[in-house]
Amino acid sequence: MRSLLLLVLFAAGCDSAAEIDEVCDATCKTLFETCEFAAYPSFDSCMAGCGYSRKEGADVKKQGECINAANCDIAVVIECEHDYGVNGTKLPGSKK
Repeated sequence: MRSLLLLVLFAAGCDSAAEIDEVCDATCKTLFETCEFAAYPSFDSCMAGCGYSRKEGADVKKQGECINAANCDIAVVIECEHDYGVNGTKLPGSKK
């Protein structure tokens, strides 16, 4: 279940492609390497998920900051997704 919830992570809100790559890289290192969440079969799949979410309107910068501060607490990581992921409750214009 944890894997499925994390598969939908990530998205937009960064200033440049380089900054997005940096944010996605740091977030994926946290999720894949540090926390060892099984949501992604590889680091590259995490990066692809981040890019997809960014294109769909998520705020990957704020989501990454939230995930990095979560200290591998799965409940907090999921809350970060709900807040800043695609259709997140804390995104500008959100009606949630």
